[in-house]
Amino acid sequence: MKRCMLLIVTLFLFQSTSLMAIAQRYQLVDLGLSAYTSSDVVSINENGVVCGYLMDGKTSRIFVIDSSNKKLALRQEDFFSYRLKINNNNEIFGSFAHRTGDAHWYFSEELVFKWINPFNFIQYFNFKHVGYPKGRRTTSHNFKPNVFWDANDLGQILVMDVRSYSTAMDETGKNGIWLYDNKEFQKIENPGFEAGFRLNNRGEILGCYHTGSVLKKNRLAHVSVYNYPAHSVRKIDLPGDAVGQDINDQGQVVGNFYHPQEQMIIGFLAAATGEYTPLINFWPYRMNNLGQVVGEYLYEKKGQPAVWDSGECYDLSVLTGLKDDRGNVWDSLDTLNGINDKGEIIGNGTINGKTHAFVLKPI
Repeated sequence: MKRCMLLIVTLFLFQSTSLMAIAQRYQLVDLGLSAYTSSDVVSINENGVVCGYLMDGKTSRIFVIDSSNKKLALRQEDFFSYRLKINNNNEIFGSFAHRTGDAHWYFSEELVFKWINPFNFIQYFNFKHVGYPKGRRTTSHNFKPNVFWDANDLGQILVMDVRSYSTAMDETGKNGIWLYDNKEFQKIENPGFEAGFRLNNRGEILGCYHTGSVLKKNRLAHVSVYNYPAHSVRKIDLPGDAVGQDINDQGQVVGNFYHPQEQMIIGFLAAATGEYTPLINFWPYRMNNLGQVVGEYLYEKKGQPAVWDSGECYDLSVLTGLKDDRGNVWDSLDTLNGINDKGEIIGNGTINGKTHAFVLKPI
């Protein structure tokens, strides 16, 4: 009897300890930007340095912050687009709309920029416009979009003519894809690659191509990867209409597809060889080189931020307890925007109805 009671107590303590360990798997860290109207974190590198946007009253600024020591750098321009990337060299890339013209007429041109040494006191020479693809700009009245999509540690920059996924995949439009490499824009032209969204450190670009037509009601999007050094394309064969969301340095791809037989959307994790694993009830968004994926629940717990790790999906609201390092209790974790190889996750959530940026640090 005593042995039985001892076994029960031991199992209870083990289970309680396990549950506590799960609940404390991530430390929710407030980035300390509560003095501003709102903040939106977009990208994180392996050094734990993040970048994003914040509103200071009615003024929009780019911010860069070291999540360890909370060192902060701010920059303001006329108008910024929503896409930013910080690489492991602490270089920030993006594009912004610059107004040109006289006092009566204004024209907006999209400029791709590179911001180096953001924490350096002298900033005048650190913010640079990287130029235009050949023939893309003649005058301020005749300018074609030059929109940043992604960048890597090699200094390569992925640029397209369009600002959104839907426009890039519109069969009535004509989209140009460019890779800025060795201080030159190289145009990418391949029938198996019509749009490029993400870029890894091997020069591989995740994108898509299409078959069929909207008019014939058989148009489908397919995931493809353009290998820039080899100038070749590999295609990922999925059952239905599919879109890739991210690619890591191993060549693994995450995304989602519509399964025509099951009549449901399914996430996937594809190996560089093309084989894929279905991620059920999960919409993947970003991944790291360890195969950890951040996203959200797709059906059950719909919209709740989650992480896919070693074949299991975990609710991050549970793994953080929604309590941060400052003792604040968060209303919710709303969006996840990235994960680095240390497993640090960035996103945006709500405290007392106000948007805050956060980092989740593994314990």
